[in-house]
Order: sequence, then structure tokens, then C-alpha cells
Amino acid sequence: MRRNIALAVIMLGFVVLLLGFAWLVDSTGPSPAQAVSLYIESFTNAPGFPNRMAWMVITNHSSTSFRLLAWNTFVGPLPVTAPQQTSSLDGGFSLLPGQSALRVLISAPTNGQLWSGNIRVAYNPRYYQVGHNLLHSSSDLVKGAASLLIPPIRVEELYTTPRTD
Repeated sequence: MRRNIALAVIMLGFVVLLLGFAWLVDSTGPSPAQAVSLYIESFTNAPGFPNRMAWMVITNHSSTSFRLLAWNTFVGPLPVTAPQQTSSLDGGFSLLPGQSALRVLISAPTNGQLWSGNIRVAYNPRYYQVGHNLLHSSSDLVKGAASLLIPPIRVEELYTTPRTD
């Protein structure tokens, strides 16, 4: 019994030290708004899709990686200011490595409404990578400790230039 408690305390201490070290080494990075650009490249009436679609190109101009959490079509005028958003570290994402680009399909309204492409993106430091690995550990103790200690990811929303075509 004492041995199990001692092992649990040691594992918990290891998780805390690992997360603290990773955070200290690499906790801040460039803002996605300064490093990531996006634009609508072209339109298509893709076979199998009932609506018109648009290719949106997402480009990372920096040498750091970003987590691409979601992309979609935003219909209406752009928000004046977006409140700071957060997301869970264990959610799904696509990695956008440094100096890379990604093309994605989004719906493109045809009724003259104001619309734009939209992405949710976050800086991807080693701290998040370590935390993600701990959250997917085979040890329930490590998973539990990590879920309590890891703060949510700061997320930014970026938009393409609004269109009506």
C-alpha cells in the first residue's frame, strides 16, 4: 500500500516537472494572426457536393508549427472584436508545420450574402505536445494528473477577406 502511494506521488511529481519544464522552455510564440494567412483560391461545383464549394488556402509563413483546430464558412459581417477563446488540449487538430500551406474545401454561398472563410488556429509549442502525449498515456494516474494540470489552449479566429460572389 505504501509502495503504491509512493509510486503515485513520484509519477505525479514527474508529470508536474515535465509540464513545468516544457512550459518554461517554449511557452510563447508568434501570434497566428501575424504568421498565418488565408485566402479563397477558386470556386468549384464539385461532383457529389450539393452546394458550390471554394478552395481556401491556409499558409504558415513562420518557422514554428500551429494547430489548425477547425475551418469553415462564416456567413455575415465579420465580428468587430473576437473574444479570447480557448480549446481543450486533447481535442482533434491538424498540424500546420512551419513554412507550409494547406488547401481545404469550404462551402461558398451563391445567394449574394456576405461570407468569408474562417479558421481556428493556435500556436503549437512543445508544452502542448508534451501535454497531449500525457493525456493519451496508458497510465490512468498520468492522464488524470495531466487533465488537472494542463490549461486550455489559447485559440485565435482568422478570416479571409469578405466576399459576396
